[in-house]
Amino acid sequence: MMDIQTTLSYKNQKKKKKKPIILIVDDFPVNLKKMHHILKQDYEVISASNGKEALIHAHSKEKRPDLILLDIEMPEMDGYEVCNYLKSDPNTKEIAIIFVTALDEDEDELRGLKLGAADYITKPIKKELLKARISIHLELKRQKDCLQEQAYILKTINERLQAEIVVRKQVEQELERRYLEEKEALSETIERQSQALELLEKSMPGISKLKRDEKGVIILDDVDDLIDDNCQFNMC
Repeated sequence: MMDIQTTLSYKNQKKKKKKPIILIVDDFPVNLKKMHHILKQDYEVISASNGKEALIHAHSKEKRPDLILLDIEMPEMDGYEVCNYLKSDPNTKEIAIIFVTALDEDEDELRGLKLGAADYITKPIKKELLKARISIHLELKRQKDCLQEQAYILKTINERLQAEIVVRKQVEQELERRYLEEKEALSETIERQSQALELLEKSMPGISKLKRDEKGVIILDDVDDLIDDNCQFNMC
């Protein structure tokens, strides 16, 4: 667990050094300028005046936005279409989207939320409300990202442990196989020695009475004496 905590702490520290990136999408320059002025102190703000430009910014590898403030009523590609594109793409679906629009009907808000938007703010823009909503959703995104990173690290550690278990089982099986082979070989050796000793005892009576050393090995001098005795006996 210490490795996970250290990794996450390091990543969080890196993120804290950078301001979150906010993408503002609106076809009216006045609205872009107003929101940029409200947010520029706390965030890195980039702007887009239409849906296609917004999609380009959303797919940027260098400055991919953490949150998008998205107008709905725009020419060529409206905010609903942009939201649908972003939420359908695995590379951009995790970007938080807040609709900022003059449309204030319940069905408009419901449609946006069903497409995957995180929130819905109606114009005219209220400074403190806008900042509060952005802060809330960025914190939710940060926590979600943290959980995803932790889940990924846990998955990686689990996969590594499973691989180590497989290797350990293979080693244990190999050691067991070698142990059984050596045990069987030793048993066969003992059996052959027992058979040889039995034959020796039959051919040379008295061998079982020979003296042995502390390791159980027969003393050779006694064997020589026994052989001489047997030779004399056979000659007789």
